[in-house]
Amino acid sequence: MAKLVSKTYAGALFEVALEQNNIDQILAEYTFVVEVIQQNPDFFRILTSPKISHEEKRNIYEDSFKESIGESLMNFLKILNDKKRNDSILDIYREFQERVNQHKGNVIAEVQSVIPLDKETIESLVEKLNKVTGKTVTVNNVINPEIMGGLIVQVGDKIIDGSIKRKLEHMKHDLAQIII
Repeated sequence: MAKLVSKTYAGALFEVALEQNNIDQILAEYTFVVEVIQQNPDFFRILTSPKISHEEKRNIYEDSFKESIGESLMNFLKILNDKKRNDSILDIYREFQERVNQHKGNVIAEVQSVIPLDKETIESLVEKLNKVTGKTVTVNNVINPEIMGGLIVQVGDKIIDGSIKRKLEHMKHDLAQIII
């Protein structure tokens, strides 16, 4: 349900941005809003608190962002507030960012690893993914110690799991199938 909500709202914002021919501007403004929220967790708690009225939250949006964002995004944030969707603002941002990237022929690959990947590894991975997808790929390296080693690469709906954890799970399954 949350995925449907974020896709719906992101799609609506993307259509407005496309119609107004200001996709890059709205993306930059939305990125700014998300950075403010991520750097100030209390701000997000206020926006999602049931103890604070919707009118007060509208005023918070106005006071916080009126100098930094345009009318289109401000109206969008107010709609999210009125529809009680402030808790989805980050998910909607990710969906909107994905729509913009698709529109531009770009794709983001989330690459999980135990340690941060070095520059050469990322460049090599980008080159290979560019060839495979036929698009311009940007790698987002996520550190995940639970995979024990190797990589998990996700591009859109496709996942390549080359993690040690996954290989051990397959081995465990295969060994369980052996009849003694």
